[in-house]
Amino acid sequence: MLHLFGRTSKAGLSRQAQEILEAAKGRGEVFLLRSASSGKWVASGSRHFFDPRNPSVSAAYLEGLRELQSKGIVVHDSGNHYRLTVAGPELGKLLKH
Repeated sequence: MLHLFGRTSKAGLSRQAQEILEAAKGRGEVFLLRSASSGKWVASGSRHFFDPRNPSVSAAYLEGLRELQSKGIVVHDSGNHYRLTVAGPELGKLLKH
């Protein structure tokens, strides 16, 4: 799997996936947002993972969200809403690595 901006961690998660998890740990929510001018991007907590001048940033975090889904760490809830399937100590273990 190609990771544009970071290495894969010991836990097997890209830096982008880890950053999404870190931002989501408070409420356990992740959002897939879109607009006509900015395209699609991932948001969680107070973080919006995009740079309007560099579309590859959004692409990397969209891949991070897909990675979390493929590992069963995030599931699609409805619409643009996704939620974490892990919490507490289990989430802490994923973020430590």
